[in-house]
Amino acid sequence: GETQLKNLGINSNGHLRLVNPIASHQTLLRQDLAPNLFNNVKDNQGKFDRIAIFEIGSVYLSSEGTVIKDSEGKEFLPYQEKRLGIVLALSNVDVFRKVKGIIYYLLSGFDLDASYKKSEFIFPWAEKNICADIVVNRKIIGAVAQLSSACANKLNIKRPVAIAEINFRELFIYLKPLAKRNIRQ
Repeated sequence: GETQLKNLGINSNGHLRLVNPIASHQTLLRQDLAPNLFNNVKDNQGKFDRIAIFEIGSVYLSSEGTVIKDSEGKEFLPYQEKRLGIVLALSNVDVFRKVKGIIYYLLSGFDLDASYKKSEFIFPWAEKNICADIVVNRKIIGAVAQLSSACANKLNIKRPVAIAEINFRELFIYLKPLAKRNIRQ
């Protein structure tokens, strides 16, 4: 919803609007997994000392995709992308470093090395100096960032939060050859 995005400093103008939303606070198609993962942290922070959640889901961008919309093949649905989102909320821990460790552990299980580089794009909700691109084989496959304290206050989140989003298509480019190799063995 627009209020949720506004609290995160995200401009909703580029988001696709639903014609018939099922709820007044869910009128837009998501472009990132982060806003809903932050809501999950907020909803669960009173119940758990340690919050670690992942989601695999689609995001919808306002550019044209490859899926045909009409019977004539002239219109296409918006571009859709599968992503893996990982969020961690802990007190007294460097959550940004911890999420980077989770990504390292995940990718090393597939014999992939992740490196990080300073992001050129800083999410409006992120701490300015705590944001990095996730790089595999010199290609950016995602990003990791820490929620700013200002946005955490607006969302009523009481502990440090870091999040990573990885583009599944980009990740599977590197996993496909590994899967073929393992099937032959």
